[in-house]
Amino acid sequence: MEQYQRLYILKELARLMSNKDDIKLKLSDSSKTDGKTIYIEDIDNFDFQKADVGHESMHIFCNSFSNILYNFIELLHFKVKNKVSGNFVKHIVNICEDVRINKILKQLYIGTYENLVLLL
Repeated sequence: MEQYQRLYILKELARLMSNKDDIKLKLSDSSKTDGKTIYIEDIDNFDFQKADVGHESMHIFCNSFSNILYNFIELLHFKVKNKVSGNFVKHIVNICEDVRINKILKQLYIGTYENLVLLL
């Protein structure tokens, strides 16, 4: 399959799973999302990329970028700012959020477990 075909399929997957018609998809050196764009690793493994798109789309669908979550991160950072770095707190919150969205992903899209295992 050609790269442009892969990207078209992955963008459609992201659009459907995130429930956002204006979602953007870009190749990157790591997988992440800012809520408007999904960045996926530029690798030659379509199954891995599908798993990445599914995971990052769920961050958007499950509203991982809500003010409540960001306020929680800032509160935790304020409480422990002299003890650990802010990045450490953000990583811990992201891990908890990953567990939550992967559970929702498995419930909404039966059969995605096989793709999630690729991300481990």
